[in-house]
Amino acid sequence: MSKKAKVFIKETGKSEQVYFTDDNKPKIDKSVMDKWQIITNILAKLMDARASLINRLDTEFLEIFMMSQNEKNPYKVGLCDPVGQGAYCEMVVGKKQKLEVSNAIKDPVWHDSLYVDFNFISYYGVPVVWPDGEVFGTLCVIDDKENHFNEEFQSIFREFKLSMEKDLEILMKNAELTKAAEFDALTGVYNRRKLDAILEAEFLRSKRTKHVYSTVIMDLDGFKQINDLYGHQMGDKVLMTFAKSFIKRIRKTDFFGRLGGDEFLLICPDTDVQGALNLINSFSADLKANMTKLIKGFDFSYGIASFQDDQKFEHVLRRADEALYDMKKIKKTI
Repeated sequence: MSKKAKVFIKETGKSEQVYFTDDNKPKIDKSVMDKWQIITNILAKLMDARASLINRLDTEFLEIFMMSQNEKNPYKVGLCDPVGQGAYCEMVVGKKQKLEVSNAIKDPVWHDSLYVDFNFISYYGVPVVWPDGEVFGTLCVIDDKENHFNEEFQSIFREFKLSMEKDLEILMKNAELTKAAEFDALTGVYNRRKLDAILEAEFLRSKRTKHVYSTVIMDLDGFKQINDLYGHQMGDKVLMTFAKSFIKRIRKTDFFGRLGGDEFLLICPDTDVQGALNLINSFSADLKANMTKLIKGFDFSYGIASFQDDQKFEHVLRRADEALYDMKKIKKTI
């Protein structure tokens, strides 16, 4: 879901809604931050400015995300400016264009700003934007003396902005590749490949620490009949709705994904069979009621097994599968 911030444009005296980094965006990794640190250091040195900053936009503030490491920099990473006060950077993100202020004291827009009171009278900044148009924040320099930002400096600034936005693009593409490799395309939950990796990691951890974990294999009762009666489009909708409903109800420490077809897997670290059963029982009635809105009489079956000093993680999975088969066999006799 897209996030919006209400920023104040001092030049026009009006507020603007700005879409900024949503929760689906990837985090800025260390290699990118190391590169951005060099950028801020270079810009501050080029202008002999008090500070070069990378600010990140949030709902209610602009936060200093990174800054130049020069000695006369008075700022601190994490320092926040509330939006709505008409900051230099608000105008940059609000208009999505560069802002050049050579001397705020002489500027008809900025002469009465808070920056003049604090003697930050020159500023140059550009917006930093994700490939989809959402705003990350700004790249800027700010100083306590008059500065004239010549074309050579502005050209360097543009190149750094483009470089940062290319980094954001690469981060997004890498995240998309990871998602394609680890998540089921239909339901959006973990795929078999990712589940196997998690199972192996939990298995090795349990072998090392002797902590138990449990696996819960489940499938949707009568799924073939759903496809036959209502068509595969409805079948897909049932799978998507089940996955979405299920993942909302599990604990943050658990892992959930699709094994294939109508089979799903829940992995519960540090949980024995009874604990996993209690978890399923705690929300199964609510889950079934929610699914029945889509398909009358919906139900699902499951089998639970926990680690027992097994030799392979597949052994735990096999016992869970056998328990699932037993449950389905019992249901057929009822």
